[in-house]
Amino acid sequence: MTTVPRTLPASWYRSKPLYQLERRAVFLKAWYLLGPTIKFTKGEPVEYEFAGVSLTTHATEDGIHVEDSQGSGLRSHITRTGLAFTTISDDAPAFDDFFPGLEDNLEIVDFTTRPYRRSIDYEGHFNWKTMVDGYQECLHCQYTHPSFSVLYPPTFYSVINHHNWCQHIADPAKPDDGLFLYFFPNCTLNVYGGGMSVFRVCPTSEPGTTRMEFDYYNVSEGEKFEEYYKFVRQVALEDYELCEKAQDNLERGIYAEGVLNPIKENGVAYYQQRVLELVLEQHQHDQTARQAAKESIPEQRDSTSASGILTVKAAAAEMDTTSLLNVAKHTALPLAALSVAIGLCFVALQLPGWCEKALKRLIACANLSKTRSALKEAALEESFPAVTKELDFPSEWWTSSKLFQLEKRAIFSKTWLHVCHSSLFKKPGDYRTFNFADFAFVIIHGKDGQLRAFHNVCRHRAYTVATKSEGNSLLMRCKYHGWTYDAKGKLVKAPKFDEVQGFDKSQNGLFEIRTFIDSSGFVYANFDVYGSDGLTIRVGVPIRARLRIAESWAVEGNFNWKIAVPSGAFRVSSLTRLNKLAEALAEASGLFESWRWPTEFELSPLTRLMRSSSGEQWLTVTVVPVSEVKSTIQCSFYSSRPDLKASLPVSAVKHEISDSVKKLEVIFAEVSESGSIANATSQEPLLAEIKAHSRLERLMKTEVYPASRMRETSQACKVADDLCTELEVAAGERAAYSGLDELSW
Repeated sequence: MTTVPRTLPASWYRSKPLYQLERRAVFLKAWYLLGPTIKFTKGEPVEYEFAGVSLTTHATEDGIHVEDSQGSGLRSHITRTGLAFTTISDDAPAFDDFFPGLEDNLEIVDFTTRPYRRSIDYEGHFNWKTMVDGYQECLHCQYTHPSFSVLYPPTFYSVINHHNWCQHIADPAKPDDGLFLYFFPNCTLNVYGGGMSVFRVCPTSEPGTTRMEFDYYNVSEGEKFEEYYKFVRQVALEDYELCEKAQDNLERGIYAEGVLNPIKENGVAYYQQRVLELVLEQHQHDQTARQAAKESIPEQRDSTSASGILTVKAAAAEMDTTSLLNVAKHTALPLAALSVAIGLCFVALQLPGWCEKALKRLIACANLSKTRSALKEAALEESFPAVTKELDFPSEWWTSSKLFQLEKRAIFSKTWLHVCHSSLFKKPGDYRTFNFADFAFVIIHGKDGQLRAFHNVCRHRAYTVATKSEGNSLLMRCKYHGWTYDAKGKLVKAPKFDEVQGFDKSQNGLFEIRTFIDSSGFVYANFDVYGSDGLTIRVGVPIRARLRIAESWAVEGNFNWKIAVPSGAFRVSSLTRLNKLAEALAEASGLFESWRWPTEFELSPLTRLMRSSSGEQWLTVTVVPVSEVKSTIQCSFYSSRPDLKASLPVSAVKHEISDSVKKLEVIFAEVSESGSIANATSQEPLLAEIKAHSRLERLMKTEVYPASRMRETSQACKVADDLCTELEVAAGERAAYSGLDELSW
């Protein structure tokens, strides 16, 4: 069966340790395009920065001189057609070895005939590979670059891959117009639109941030140049928007990998394979070097038995219990021998009691192999005390960004969250997009009358499918490459993929999210693919009348979402209070049963539902976490009366919500400074969920994303993703090894 090419895993677009490995494997061993020699004039140095290495270029009588920030000279090369290249380290091979055949293929264009006009640079929220992915194909051009596609129809567009460089041809009949050259890993040269540009995709220390640098050349000046500049900048900005939206989805932990068209995306497949090969090669080299360094250190043994015991303890300390189990998992040691080994480590290290219990549970499993669900059960078996002391809370409970990321995995990923009311969807095709704690999703009304929710990410290359906040359409089309989905999430159109052998549309539908609609019409969503209900709160709400939404609004708040969890955080007396006559009658008689209902209900840990004294108006107040220090308060007014707004105290309620937000901001400022736990009782269930998930991640030796679709990926993706996990564990970035020590558990 033919295998369709796959993309690099999403983890390779967001991992810091992976970028450090890329830097050694790819960037320190590459040659970089500086630009045509016409850019460099005597007496005017030009500065560059590649992968953290700063360079200065000077024009000389013979060409150029390049040196690093220490003043050391670096190798450079000028092609016969006037393009200047440089290295950033001695690890790079000779120019002709890195770019074999490049000189001969460049003979068709003299790159020194267009004067240098302008440079710009800026940063973008995307990984360097996200931008190169888009550059290395034009399958997206007709959907993303309409003005470009008019001049250069994608029908004729092709990419020819060479060793470490690629030649893009928009029209074979015009070899010097519509010529795009990619120089691995991150430089391009583009001749189109009457001018020429060079741009560099420069990674930074943050994997989700890239610096873009552009140089523009053109024989024209004045208005003609500005016309050209406007055209090429429009194309660049369209790519910029694509990359930022795709990167957002790559970082959310839902999308894991996509498929590539072997013909139309052959340039993407080629360069990604180069990155993969070089990174794996460097990783193997690093491992070999570390092993050689270990073996070169002579073994030291103390002559006394007491010293010998200390040496055994030190050796045991090098291998923690989890590592020992991992080794045992992949060996054929008899169970008895393994038990002896574990016992020795236990004696040497005097492990805590909880670890002993965990070991017994793990060893009891056949062949020491546990599934994810079994490990989860093992984590949850560690019960929490009946009473949680304030000391059990980390001092950064309100302000830690690391804790907020853990909360996404531990709480928001697997809890039924109130989203909206079904009355918002009146006819087939009605859809709305949402973003809860960085989970972007869309809910759509199907022809069959069902509401379905899907992660708002295209299965192809991670772009956002529905870009508007609301609309009506039974088909949702991604504007990156035109992949189109129906209201059931089924992929119905994938341009240029119909003839790709091995491609199965049925396996590339949108990722569906579990939804639930209660008897009152309120809609809930749960992102956990394993079926967990988390902190589920679904109360039967006594609403007998049909509700219609009257008004919605949002208020921004500078506080951690957990501050607003306790009941009564939002006081809306203008809606919920009863008039004095009604109160007296309610107390004296059982005739007014509805007035004895509660006036506030909990729909989810983030949502409160409040009813008016008459029972005709209802208000939902939802706290949407934005970051560890910011929240958005989303409010919706509902009425059972046909005149809707006529009797709603909208202005008064808005004022009270705003006052509540200000009070919460004051409380947050106080507890952030003092570290105290306000309303500790309301925080205990959250702490329990977070600790349980943290324990699970320690057992799994990796971050656990309940909403992730990694289990549906290819074996190659899993292997590449495992490398990221290994690197991040070694770097101490994963909860599995850090134990969230910095959160002061």
